[in-house]
Amino acid sequence: MQFAIEKCATIKLQQGVVKNTEGIVLPNDQDIQDVKDGGYKYLGVLAADYIKQDEMKDKIRTEYFRKVKRVLW
Repeated sequence: MQFAIEKCATIKLQQGVVKNTEGIVLPNDQDIQDVKDGGYKYLGVLAADYIKQDEMKDKIRTEYFRKVKRVLW
């Protein structure tokens, strides 16, 4: 089993505010980068310092209508 470092990211929160860091350098010289501005996805749910409910509703609505259109056509 391998650990997928390229899929990993860090996020630093201080008193509920996201702070930018340079990431983490591992002993084998691999870098773990910071989470991008868009946040991250955990179990299919977009999140950052909070769950991005509006973005998730839009994503679910778009996917729902896409699937309904495929069934109806």
